[in-house]
Amino acid sequence: MRGPRSLAVSGDVADGTLLAEPVTPAYVRQALTHIAPSRPHRLVAYNIASVHDDPAAARAAVRPALEVVGEPDWRPHITPLLFHDELVSLRSRCDSPREFARALPDEWVGQLAVAGTPRQARSRLADLFDAGVSSAVLAPVGSDCLASLNSLAAVL
Repeated sequence: MRGPRSLAVSGDVADGTLLAEPVTPAYVRQALTHIAPSRPHRLVAYNIASVHDDPAAARAAVRPALEVVGEPDWRPHITPLLFHDELVSLRSRCDSPREFARALPDEWVGQLAVAGTPRQARSRLADLFDAGVSSAVLAPVGSDCLASLNSLAAVL
């Protein structure tokens, strides 16, 4: 679910809504205004995730998965962010999605993914739950799937 109409329909007829990544607290709050549930409603947030003792390594791991967030289809996720205009401008200056992902400031990467140390990842998840998320789904990244899953377990 992304757009206001599909979110509104979800609030009218469903018991919950799945929000595709990237999900930020600002996007959750905006989505909830469109969902406007009249009964109990679960909100599930998907996010790209990497947990590592070195936060720079975690951010580097998620960058390739963030290549798409500069594309127009992802605007509903990005519009509520304070850096929306800067992100759109950055994408327009980059020749490719790959260049765009590499140029994303670390602070933005930290908001567009659950990436960092275990403590940072737990804090990011707490912010999502405080904004109204009922459940969080973390999509691991990297070539070693088992190691990626094990790193996410450090958040539990």
